[in-house]
Amino acid sequence: MPILANRIVRTFPKEMASQVPNGVLFELKRQYYDTASASNPTSLSALMSIVPNSQILFGSDFPFLSAGEPASDLVHSGLPESTVEGINRENALRLFGRLKM
Repeated sequence: MPILANRIVRTFPKEMASQVPNGVLFELKRQYYDTASASNPTSLSALMSIVPNSQILFGSDFPFLSAGEPASDLVHSGLPESTVEGINRENALRLFGRLKM
């Protein structure tokens, strides 16, 4: 998404501007994103330049690809352990905690 953010902002239909009174980039920054196919340091860095790490959730392309690779990427990303734990579990718990069994 970070690579496309500027394009999305520039090409957003003018006739729909009233739907996003604070701007498209503002709305993109409010969203949550997962790490599916983007768990490498370059992609994570780009994503974290747009949103705080509290809005990043673990994701994989399972069942098409193993979840092990993105999990390993995160562990070896160089991010602080607390950030990795947030992405792997804590951010989702905060977001979906009311759904706990």
